[in-house]
Amino acid sequence: MTELMVFDRCEALRRLLRSETLLREVIGIFLRDLPRLKTQLKDAVDAKSGTSVCLAAHSLKGSTSQVGGRVMTDRAWHVERLAADGNLPAALELMPSL
Repeated sequence: MTELMVFDRCEALRRLLRSETLLREVIGIFLRDLPRLKTQLKDAVDAKSGTSVCLAAHSLKGSTSQVGGRVMTDRAWHVERLAADGNLPAALELMPSL
């Protein structure tokens, strides 16, 4: 079985100039912001708005990439692309993976 790398510490540190202090700070900000990001995504899905799903997934993708969240970044990118391409049903099918 292939193991998924959910958190890529090396990538996160690379993005943050190898600063452990900055990484802790960014992770703290991410954790405080995550409920808002989840609410945005849920509201976009509830509204069945492709544009809103695309924007919410884009925000989530950006935030997770900053903290080395490889799997979630990749999944949010797929949701964003599908919604941007007008394929909202396929984007919504991926939502549980987020």
